[in-house]
Amino acid sequence: RYHYLVDHRAYPWKRWDSRIIVNRVSDRAYFQDFGTNLVQTSQQFLRSSGTLTGVGRHWDFEFMVDDFQLLDDEILPQNEPYRRLPRLGYWLDQPLGNSGFFFGLDSELVYFDRDIGITGARVDLYPRLYWNRYSSWGFIKPSIGYRYTGYDLDRQGLPGDESPNRGTMIASLDTGLVFDRMTSKGDLQTLDPRLFYLYVPYKNQDELPVFDTGVFTFGYSQLFNTNRFAGADRQGDANQLSLAVTTNQFSGAGGALLWSLSLGQIFYFDDRRVQLDGLPPDDDNYSPFMGEFAWYFSSRF
Repeated sequence: RYHYLVDHRAYPWKRWDSRIIVNRVSDRAYFQDFGTNLVQTSQQFLRSSGTLTGVGRHWDFEFMVDDFQLLDDEILPQNEPYRRLPRLGYWLDQPLGNSGFFFGLDSELVYFDRDIGITGARVDLYPRLYWNRYSSWGFIKPSIGYRYTGYDLDRQGLPGDESPNRGTMIASLDTGLVFDRMTSKGDLQTLDPRLFYLYVPYKNQDELPVFDTGVFTFGYSQLFNTNRFAGADRQGDANQLSLAVTTNQFSGAGGALLWSLSLGQIFYFDDRRVQLDGLPPDDDNYSPFMGEFAWYFSSRF
């Protein structure tokens, strides 16, 4: 019986790096017999992967393949993770001269493979145009884009469209102000109110497969996200406004951040009709009230 892990890193060219990970055990019960902690014994699968990434001034590129060895007998074959053979990703944030406008592009091409169930390729393209204006008083960032996701599926004899697709506009406005004052101790305290409006029209996506998509765990960062789903198989519809405020205190001596407090909430103007697993629309008028606090009580903690 055995467990082997190979982890190889290389830097073939300037701004390019690669990594190969091969992680395998002889049998599914290996960690149950030889694991020394809960993290090892509770593993459901082992992931092996190969990745090549490149970084430019305004772009990022990734080529990746991965595979999984299943360890948990309770996972049904139709619920096993998909292999990505391969995945290509390209991200661009290109300034358009000195106008303050930027052209952004998030793109992905990936082939999902598994022994049982629907398999196939997915292309996801999200070009957008946005404008940034930052100053000492605050910022404003309007953005408009169009997200297209298309598939070429092998449905393994199951009924349905083999080439479904979805396209939808995504428009947002992110803006905030900065107020500051000096405390009696000589520290700098800021008060930063922020407003984020998001509009995404509804598109029926029930015919699209679910390869790698789930609902984000709701946290403070979700107040300013353009999609409530992780992964490209679902783009959430939205007509909502996020209101938030952050206060920071900086050391007057060295400028280090001492503590930060953020509070916020989303107000929904329409029901969220796009859901996973056939769930009914979400008709809440507002999200949970979120708070986030950070305290830097030492330079090392």
